Amino acid sequence: MIKIFDNFLTSDLTSEILRYSKEHCKKNIWGISNFNYDPRLIESSAPIFSMKMHDSINKKIKRLYTDKFKEFKNKQFLIEYKVYAPLSYITWHDDDRYLAGSTIYLSKDYYKNDGGLFLYKDKNNVIKGLEPKFRSMVLNYKDKNEHCVTMVVPGPRFLRETIQLFVEE
Repeated sequence: MIKIFDNFLTSDLTSEILRYSKEHCKKNIWGISNFNYDPRLIESSAPIFSMKMHDSINKKIKRLYTDKFKEFKNKQFLIEYKVYAPLSYITWHDDDRYLAGSTIYLSKDYYKNDGGLFLYKDKNNVIKGLEPKFRSMVLNYKDKNEHCVTMVVPGPRFLRETIQLFVEE
C-alpha cells in the first residue's frame, strides 16, 4: 500500500542532510546503480549515484520512522542519499525483499517536465503517479505496490535528489 506523508522531514534535518551531501559530493564515496543494482532494475539507465549518510543523520531518520511506525522499532534500516543523473530511471519492481521501502524527496525546485516521477499500480492495477514534493515521503508497505521511477530528461532544470530507505524483514 502506498502512503504519502507531506513534510515528513523537519526543516532542520533536511538542511543537515543537504549540507552533508554538499560537503561530501567531491569525495570519492559514491556508489553507482550500474554496479550495485539488480540489472533488471536499471536496464539501460544512466547511473543513479548513491552515498551513505553519517550515522548521526541515519539515527535521526530512523527515529522519525520508528516514532511514526512502531513495528519498525527493532528492524535494520538501509538508508542512502541518491542523485538521479539525466537519463536515469528505475524499472517496474515491487520491493518484496524488504518489509517496507520509501523515498523522501529533497529537490526543492522540482519541474514537472524533468521526469523522475514515481509511478505505481494501485490494487486495481491502475497506474498512478506522484510528482516529487520537497520533504515529502512515499512509503510502500504491507500490500506492496509495483512501482517505478520515470526517466529524468537529458537536461533537467534540477537534479532529482532523494533519501531511499528500506526496512529489512
